[in-house]
Amino acid sequence: MFANINLKGFPLVNVDLYDIEKPSDFYDFLNFWEKLHDKNQEYIFLFNTENMSMPSPSYAMKISEFIKKMKQKPYNPLSYSIICVKGAFIRNLVSLVFKFTSPMSPVYLVKTKEEGLQVYDDLSKGKAVTCAKVMPSPPKKELSQSGL
Repeated sequence: MFANINLKGFPLVNVDLYDIEKPSDFYDFLNFWEKLHDKNQEYIFLFNTENMSMPSPSYAMKISEFIKKMKQKPYNPLSYSIICVKGAFIRNLVSLVFKFTSPMSPVYLVKTKEEGLQVYDDLSKGKAVTCAKVMPSPPKKELSQSGL
């Protein structure tokens, strides 16, 4: 199992991530994400990577390509994500993903799931948070027909 998904607190979607044993588990998660996204109903991800050890960096490329594809959709109901990252290896993979493509929505980086839940609670109440944050790139401006 790669992802244990809990929808009980929807729109908060708790996703506990584990090491990828079979590529099909990874793609099952991407299919779940796309189906959730296509409902066009606001949602928030809380990714917990505390149970991951050292996934292949090739998955960073795959998730980056998936995010690029999702950003092409005419709507984005993902309000924001919170990623719980303890170890340096996973933190570097997350950085790698966002070097290949910017996130779809703001991403807040914390060390533990407890911190992630606190960030979610604070954001839900309109409070400011002090954790690291990765922002989506602004949309590229279209050139006018004159090329200016």
